[in-house]
Amino acid sequence: MSVMGKFVVPYVSARNFAKIGAALQTVKPNRTYFTYTQELSQPLDRKPEFLTAKEAFEKCLKSGQTVYSQGAAATPVPLLNAMTEVGKAGSLRDIKVVHMHTEKDAAYVAPECKDIFRSVSLFMAANVRKSVAEGRSDAIPIFLQDIPKLFHRKIIQPDIAVIQVSPPDQHGYCSLGTSVDCVRAALVNSKIIIAQINVNMPRTFGDAIIHVSHVDYAVEDNTPLPDHGGKGGSPEETKIGQLIGDNLVEDGATLQMGIGNIPDAVLSALKNHKDLGIHSEMFSVGVIDLVKRGCVTNNKKKTHKGRIVGSFLVGNKELYDFVDNNPFIEMLEIDYVNNTHIISQQPTMTAINSCIEVDLTGQVCADSIGTRMFSGFGGQVDFIRGAAESLDGRGKPIIAIVSNTKRGESKIVPTLKIGAGVVTTRAHVHYVVTEQGIANLFGKTLRQRAYELIKIAHPDHRESLEKAAFERLKYISANVSGELYSRENCTQEPVQTSELPVSFNFSLNTVLKEPTIQKSSQARVKLINSIQHFDTEDWNNVRYAEVQKQYCSAPGFTYLKTNEEIKSYDKYSSLALIERGFAAITHALIMQNEAAQSAFTALIEWASFSGNNITAKSLHEKVNELFIKGNFQKISSDILQLACGYRAELVQQRRDNILRSVKDSFLKSSLRKIPPTSENLFNKESFSTAIEKSGGMSKVFWPLRAPTQNKAAAQAQPHQQTQVRT
Repeated sequence: MSVMGKFVVPYVSARNFAKIGAALQTVKPNRTYFTYTQELSQPLDRKPEFLTAKEAFEKCLKSGQTVYSQGAAATPVPLLNAMTEVGKAGSLRDIKVVHMHTEKDAAYVAPECKDIFRSVSLFMAANVRKSVAEGRSDAIPIFLQDIPKLFHRKIIQPDIAVIQVSPPDQHGYCSLGTSVDCVRAALVNSKIIIAQINVNMPRTFGDAIIHVSHVDYAVEDNTPLPDHGGKGGSPEETKIGQLIGDNLVEDGATLQMGIGNIPDAVLSALKNHKDLGIHSEMFSVGVIDLVKRGCVTNNKKKTHKGRIVGSFLVGNKELYDFVDNNPFIEMLEIDYVNNTHIISQQPTMTAINSCIEVDLTGQVCADSIGTRMFSGFGGQVDFIRGAAESLDGRGKPIIAIVSNTKRGESKIVPTLKIGAGVVTTRAHVHYVVTEQGIANLFGKTLRQRAYELIKIAHPDHRESLEKAAFERLKYISANVSGELYSRENCTQEPVQTSELPVSFNFSLNTVLKEPTIQKSSQARVKLINSIQHFDTEDWNNVRYAEVQKQYCSAPGFTYLKTNEEIKSYDKYSSLALIERGFAAITHALIMQNEAAQSAFTALIEWASFSGNNITAKSLHEKVNELFIKGNFQKISSDILQLACGYRAELVQQRRDNILRSVKDSFLKSSLRKIPPTSENLFNKESFSTAIEKSGGMSKVFWPLRAPTQNKAAAQAQPHQQTQVRT
């Protein structure tokens, strides 16, 4: 064996060379002889055969074959539909269809195609999730940069490759257009290529070029490319974009982001940035405006300076028109674009990725929901690691998520769901951003990570996350600082503050005389009336049971019980049902005291560092962070909810005691609907009107019953009309 280039070629003696040459001259040149060439731009002495999609597959599709399909916006949907029809009509079996993310409906994964086709996803889209979950399709966990290796190493050997290209130019060159990714690796290792030639496919440069002579069967079909027009982001997504744009993206940074509302929101926040670059497996329509404004120049990049680098696209017509015949864009192979060492060369590489959930230690799940596969590894780890290794030391690996799901569940969780896969490890993660703020986890201990992540979780879930953190990590917010070594932006030694207390001690004296109560202001009466919902139909709908349950199950909580020695004389062994409401409030007040002490301590520590350059604005922001966005505000809100809810319950019990004396059940129901006011158990005017219409007090209420011990005395007295205080 001798080596020619990097391919091993068998040695042929001079005696046999003439015989082989003569034999080859009698065979029509075929692309198959060039299976191992690396240059799809090399013209061959042949032309494709133009057929309909159905005719093309009828000529070459057989049982047991492997078919590769191009994906993303270049998914050749008409070809795949024709393949499905031919497979069903011909009663074929065991055909594998290998692909990345594909668009539109995947007809070949329908239940009736179970034994004919089997999808093998290298990155799963919505159109195959159900079939994977039901066991009719497969998924391969793999980094995007490693996918071409599957073809070059013959782990996947396609018999047929189906692609979509632009029409050939005057030299016979087509373009793979919106999707280069792993296509070239699949094509040079496929026996047959079927190409859909589409005038709507943009002509892109870089590794997208393929000479039409490499195509065996050509199908002309001008179906429009998929249109993923932006629907507009939520306020939370807009806030995330603003936080990233204002705090984490520097001038001259190189960006990687996908498509979706969060990447678009980030791009919208960069309109005042300068000399940005794009090196991303994919990018969205939001890039166009930044190019037009001169914000994206790519001038600072170390590779492909002055050009945007991508590998595949999904977008709308505006994006497709932007990349069409545009030398400012280079579409390159995925094993190059996602190569960690290439990524790390870019200046201030800023990688923005999303996920499904993050646990309190920073583990990221991005490919599954529990045991159910959702997408794939994609390029998240490729770029997260590349950004972390940025050669200028200024790279920023970012995970960006909305803090809650649409159903109100937290995406920051104590532990990942059972069966969930870890795509990005806790050691990879640096920044996590939600609409609540930014958490920098790099260099943080596990407890500090929990502290930082709880701060950016949705306020509705912070209490439960703190409880989970305590159980898992013995984390307590009052004694875990968010910083381990030094404070950010602090260049000087801390100021000596020995004359200042480092903490506050609150005196909790509950043995007090009855204070003198001043008359409440009308504004406060109005406020209390409002938060208690008096004079409204919702007055008794104050939901506090779940909050009460949280505080009654918090560490350190105990119920008041009767003494052991009198259990036999007491009907009930515990007073829990009686005192539950006030006990929860008491416990919450203690926790509020702890939260306030922790916040004041943190404020003093923060203020003691001269590098903070305290201003009215910075002090306002810090107080807002510690008290309004922190645990103090959450507990204060809970206390108010507990008090209002328990008060409403007590008021209703008193009202029910009165209504038990009402004779008519229908009237009783009507009276129960009359809400209380801040001064009366029932709205006085409504209550009086209802009583009068029903014939007066004596007609409405049963007579009062005298107490048993005074029954004789009561009988001796003349009957008095029932009095009801309203």
